[in-house]
Amino acid sequence: MKSLFFIFGIVFSTTVALHNSAQAEPQFIFSDDVAQGVRKNISIGVQAGEDFFKTRLGIIFSKSFSVVASNTDSFRKRNVPAKFYDSNCNGGYANPRFFVICAESESFNRNQFAGGLDVQQRVISLHEYVHVLQFEFTKISAEPAWFQEGFAEHVVLLYKEKLGITNKKQELAWQRGLARTLKYSLEQLEGRDRFNKSDKSVSAGMIAIADLEGRSGFQAFSTYYRLRGKGVSWKKAYEQAFGVTTKEFYAGLQL
Repeated sequence: MKSLFFIFGIVFSTTVALHNSAQAEPQFIFSDDVAQGVRKNISIGVQAGEDFFKTRLGIIFSKSFSVVASNTDSFRKRNVPAKFYDSNCNGGYANPRFFVICAESESFNRNQFAGGLDVQQRVISLHEYVHVLQFEFTKISAEPAWFQEGFAEHVVLLYKEKLGITNKKQELAWQRGLARTLKYSLEQLEGRDRFNKSDKSVSAGMIAIADLEGRSGFQAFSTYYRLRGKGVSWKKAYEQAFGVTTKEFYAGLQL
């Protein structure tokens, strides 16, 4: 059942609940070959995503989401709706209401952070879970790739800073350097085709999201997603939430 709530004098009908409502518990579907340590890391990543939406955006979800994790593709295939199943899984992927972790994949087991493999597995789980929460409002489509991916990675950045393994300012400076080497503008990174051509597209998205946070704060992101949940198009929701058109934002953003 959808709940009603008030924000800035506007009534929305959405799938989210107020702070004093109970957070729905995620459903974890693990195959027997997933080690206890991996299960713990996935759970921690999921909790970090819920904490972000609750504390930074003021959003608690009254619906439960699912997490499917396994070392074997056959298990994932049995537990994922056919239309969302993807055999080319490296790390994980998200869809409305659930996300999948390919626990045996190279990306999920790459030890690239100061916190070691545990942090790697937690941030991948966090990134994918953020997408699940985004999709609850946006229904997976009609949102620019740079915004979708940049927002998820911005949440990851804040989580890593909280752990003390990175410095937000320094990380963004490094990401800005990568973004400046892209041959595409941010506007051209709205679509997935061009966005997926370079890993540096994520860097551009992170810089853009950080800029929006700096100018409008997290409350604007909360307003944006609430508007999207009401059925407002992404460009109209963007303009109402951040007080600037996408055209104006693109023109003023300095990568």
